[in-house]
Amino acid sequence: MLATRHRNNTSKRTRKIRTTITFRIDTDTINKIRMESARQDISLNTSVDQILKRHVQWDMFERQAGIMPLAKPVVAQLLAYISKDDITNLAKNVAKSTVQDIMLLMKGKIDLDSFLSWFETLMQKAFIEINHTVENDDTTHRYTVKHNLGENWALLIKNMLQIIFSDILKIRINIINISNTILVFQFEHNRPVTTNEHS
Repeated sequence: MLATRHRNNTSKRTRKIRTTITFRIDTDTINKIRMESARQDISLNTSVDQILKRHVQWDMFERQAGIMPLAKPVVAQLLAYISKDDITNLAKNVAKSTVQDIMLLMKGKIDLDSFLSWFETLMQKAFIEINHTVENDDTTHRYTVKHNLGENWALLIKNMLQIIFSDILKIRINIINISNTILVFQFEHNRPVTTNEHS
């Protein structure tokens, strides 16, 4: 480390303290990050910040949480052979035990903000597009998940969301659309929701 500087960053929802720090990084590694930054049309600083966020929010917990990567076609094929009843039972078991355990490990608590932040990170790690829109003076939150993983995957996530929102978060959730390619859910909340912010 060559230099460190702290800077207060204030927004409407959160007050963050940012640090400027210098590292020595392998030239080949930083060149690859530069190329990816250019491809995504974001700054090198933003790209590095996102990489570090993913590590502290997810990657460093994967082994402890027992999370293993699976290719999307494999997941879709595996779930395609499971009956609807088994999908429902799987969702109940996962939502009430596994998800809670993983969230407590990764987030240290289970509330609306921490769950949505965890859920968004989960989707992003699986390269699933997720979009969050807010309407009606920041009280109506709608999430659109474009998954292309089949009806059973959507059914599994739908059932998990319903259990977590009703039994744990005590918030009513409405499933707007569910199909082979998309899942849309919505809920009402009377305060701003803070999830994953991207620089």
